[in-house]
Amino acid sequence: MDTRELAERTAIATTTLYKGDSPIAADRERLARETVEGLKSRGYQVVVVDGGSEGDFRDYVSGLGAQVLEEERGARGFGTGRRQAMKKAAELGEFVVWMEPEKAPFVPEIAKTVRPIYNGVADIVIPTRMDGLASYPTSQRHAEHLG
Repeated sequence: MDTRELAERTAIATTTLYKGDSPIAADRERLARETVEGLKSRGYQVVVVDGGSEGDFRDYVSGLGAQVLEEERGARGFGTGRRQAMKKAAELGEFVVWMEPEKAPFVPEIAKTVRPIYNGVADIVIPTRMDGLASYPTSQRHAEHLG
């Protein structure tokens, strides 16, 4: 199976929440837009569960072809939105990938990550970053060190 066909059979699940006008919030939203752009350009189905982002983020990624859902009312913490995104992605794709929305550098690696499942040699694949935090934007590297 070629990479494009594998992508078309794979659904990506993620959650977002972008509020405020700080440089870090703007950087995170920009990265999430780049991630969805990259995913859609490769043929992936994308599910975004959003917790109430401000501005036009939801309209923008929806316009790219992502399915954007509002986080269920009364949700507390990250778990509810993640479960909602994974459930919808499982309805759409034969293969399901969870990824953080600001990790655009991972997009080209997704097919490589899914292929062992397609080939029947794995049921789940958990990728690792070989470069540590080198491919993270500066603001994210800083945040990762803060914990």
